[in-house]
Amino acid sequence: MVMRAGGTVFCYEPEDVAQALVEIGRRERIDLLILGTPRPNGFLARFRRDTTDRVIRAERPFDVVVFSTTI
Repeated sequence: MVMRAGGTVFCYEPEDVAQALVEIGRRERIDLLILGTPRPNGFLARFRRDTTDRVIRAERPFDVVVFSTTI
């Protein structure tokens, strides 16, 4: 579906996913990264720095849109 819409699919298994997303975004000169994230479940989940949060806080040349998903 992504390729039919003109997008690019990457298969990549890095140790630091957030860093890899930012690096790929820079290298491919993307304008927009769309990420899905599960809704926080429980008190401690609000304090965990997940991949999405790390991408948002990173210095990057592209915009990020995040939408919540349910598990």
